[in-house]
Amino acid sequence: WDDGAGVGDMDERGSLESDAVPELAAVIPTSSGMAPSAAEVAKQYLRALGILPHERLLLELISAEMQRPLLSGWQQQTDTDHRVFYWNEVTGESSWSHPDHEVYMEVVQFYRSTATNPAGIRSK
Repeated sequence: WDDGAGVGDMDERGSLESDAVPELAAVIPTSSGMAPSAAEVAKQYLRALGILPHERLLLELISAEMQRPLLSGWQQQTDTDHRVFYWNEVTGESSWSHPDHEVYMEVVQFYRSTATNPAGIRSK
């Protein structure tokens, strides 16, 4: 998925570089010129996670989880270009990725592994 904004990196502390926008940054153009809605952010993030339309249960699960409040100290912010990022007011850390990104990725991987092997049989 390419949002056309370019791909960049965070510095070694996990802080955002000025113009760097990694793949998971939610860059959502709006006709009103206002910041994207929570629903628009969630939809874009689900696409960035690689969740496919036919994975309905997975879509519903991650969508519901994204409606929950962020972890303590984290806030969702939008920069002047309407790019969504996350900032921790306690640590000063900022990230283009959702604070629970790794958890969401593990859920996606687990879902897909059980969907292709519902009995949970391990192959040798």
